[in-house]
Amino acid sequence: MTTQVILIRGNSGSGKTTLAKQLQQELPDSMLISQDTFRRDILNAPDHPGNKSEDLILANAYWANEHVHYLIIEGILKRSVYTALLGKLRTEFGRQLHSFYYDLSFEETLLRNESRAMPFLDGTLEKWWVAKDALGDEDVIFTDKTTLDEQKRAVLGQLN
Repeated sequence: MTTQVILIRGNSGSGKTTLAKQLQQELPDSMLISQDTFRRDILNAPDHPGNKSEDLILANAYWANEHVHYLIIEGILKRSVYTALLGKLRTEFGRQLHSFYYDLSFEETLLRNESRAMPFLDGTLEKWWVAKDALGDEDVIFTDKTTLDEQKRAVLGQLN
């Protein structure tokens, strides 16, 4: 089976999870891996290089490669912490990996955060904030002006 991998990265509150969940609803035979779920909810692992969630995410990606057509991976996935994992995903999936990054201003992130059912505190977002964390190999970079519909079209366009 040839699995298409959709990697969605960016700061907390930028819209990654919203996009990922909409894509999962639209794409048949898809699986969603959320970094927060694996690292924080399942493992309660600290967010530092080599944390156990990297191996869990990778093991699930290998499983998905044998069982589903679409794998969506979303999370902050900071370069400073997840370089090894991101490199392994790129090596394993090559051209089947489609990478997207939210390069939003902090101000826009605050606005989007306010629309969440349970918004993060502004101070928390500021503490987590990492500016300009793109990898350099993204298929598309989303900005403050990119709407959710445009984001979805951009992702689906990469799959065709």
